[in-house]
Amino acid sequence: IESQRFLFRKLRKEDCEVWERFFIDNPSLHFLGIDLNIDDALKAINWLDIQFKRYEKNLYGHLAIIHKESNEFIGQAGILPREIDGKKVFEIGYSIMKEHWNKGYASEISQRLRDYAFEEDIHPRLISIIHTENIASQKVADKNGMKPSPLTQHEGMDVFIYSVSKDDWLSLS
Repeated sequence: IESQRFLFRKLRKEDCEVWERFFIDNPSLHFLGIDLNIDDALKAINWLDIQFKRYEKNLYGHLAIIHKESNEFIGQAGILPREIDGKKVFEIGYSIMKEHWNKGYASEISQRLRDYAFEEDIHPRLISIIHTENIASQKVADKNGMKPSPLTQHEGMDVFIYSVSKDDWLSLS
């Protein structure tokens, strides 16, 4: 998969060191539902291990996002299997390194993942689970043609579940 500015590839063990930087002085970590009390290196290892297990089971997962011009690792994004209210759904998720925020990267990446998921018929509906305080991600979901649910709980957090259907996507095209 690629977009105008980015290449998407499977994560590798050697990505762990650069991914560890994502957890340093990142004010958005509380939006992710991860254990903030463990060492940053262990956070990175645990995160990548989850993705490797998804790959083994052909469950999509986060991919490394590489800037085409600089070849820089700018974050991770992917199509993530979830279960909401007993139903299997797929989430567009992304985590961008702090130094790359506010450049339009998340919007470009999430729109490309949305298009890919619908083009490949992965599922007729996609979601993004977004913490109620994460205004930046809510704006990205809006740009992605997604509409929010009423306030709900997910993994102990107050969230909106944004969604877009393939039919809605086709009407956007």
